[in-house]
Amino acid sequence: MQTERPEFWNEFSKTNGVTVPLIRGELSDLLTDDIAQRIAEINPAAIITIVADRGHPPLLNEPQSLSAIDALLKRADKWL
Repeated sequence: MQTERPEFWNEFSKTNGVTVPLIRGELSDLLTDDIAQRIAEINPAAIITIVADRGHPPLLNEPQSLSAIDALLKRADKWL
């Protein structure tokens, strides 16, 4: 039995202007390309990284994931 996925668009819209990193597995059927694009439309400050040949969730040890995490940490250093 499949259940409906909850929607949090109203809550997510409150992040507008806040840097939100998103690492998405290219093959994910949970965090789809359409959802990632909607996230980018709602919050243009979102940073979306696509990990090739991965589903959900990416392992976060892929070069694309590590690069995205490193970039976020460098940004955080500037905020401190």
